[in-house]
Amino acid sequence: MCRLLAHATPTALTTRRVLGAQLARRFERMSLLHDDGWGSAWVDAPGGSVHRVRDASPAHTQDRLRRVLESDPAAARIVHLRLATDSMAVTAMNAHPFSDGTLALAHNGSIVPTDSLQRLLTDDERAGLTGTTDSEMYFTLLRRHLSESGDLRDAAARTVRALRSAYPEASLNAVALTADSLCVIHSSSLARVPWEDFMASGLSTEDMPLDHSEVYFRMSYRAVPGGGWVFTSTGLGSDSWTALPEDSISTVDLASLQLSIDSQELAA
Repeated sequence: MCRLLAHATPTALTTRRVLGAQLARRFERMSLLHDDGWGSAWVDAPGGSVHRVRDASPAHTQDRLRRVLESDPAAARIVHLRLATDSMAVTAMNAHPFSDGTLALAHNGSIVPTDSLQRLLTDDERAGLTGTTDSEMYFTLLRRHLSESGDLRDAAARTVRALRSAYPEASLNAVALTADSLCVIHSSSLARVPWEDFMASGLSTEDMPLDHSEVYFRMSYRAVPGGGWVFTSTGLGSDSWTALPEDSISTVDLASLQLSIDSQELAA
């Protein structure tokens, strides 16, 4: 289980500018619990290349994540803090986001057992996996659907529908990024909160992130002053945030910054 953050703005801004210093540090602090690696993908400007950095080390033991959040501006960025579950290995190849240079995906959830998920992939797709996680398989399926449709929202909807039929209780919450679009998938209404992972961390109540409770899988958004949008999983507080509808796909066109929140695609 993991934490997700995503934003898109008219000009390249740091995450600290988008969130404010206090919330940027609060997000960074969530790596005390979500300490199995971190990563980020971004575009410098609409239409540009999708860049990525990822690391299997806990973010709170180094200053790389802080530099990314505070010093590296981007027109659009997704950020991921990993809490490995279901005995998934903590390695660089299993760190999010997964990317091929044109598409990046970061996932919060557990799609297990992976037998049915693997059967959704072709032989070539399975052979091309570099890690061992369900999330990389999710990315691989999304990449195929994007190559077929050319539209990120449509590809996300097709991917979620395929996965949901085999995994009705899995959290498929994710953020995805291309050169042209930012996509936020909120589909986790039946997912089980990983209480045992919280307890195993040994963190005190004071160190536990906000809202790590029954609303752990909630996704929210708000407008960025000056234009643009920012999306987050729980942990930053609820003030000024609007909860995204369950079973929805939100997309931001990076050129126009038009936001579309669609709850019908996943019902089709």
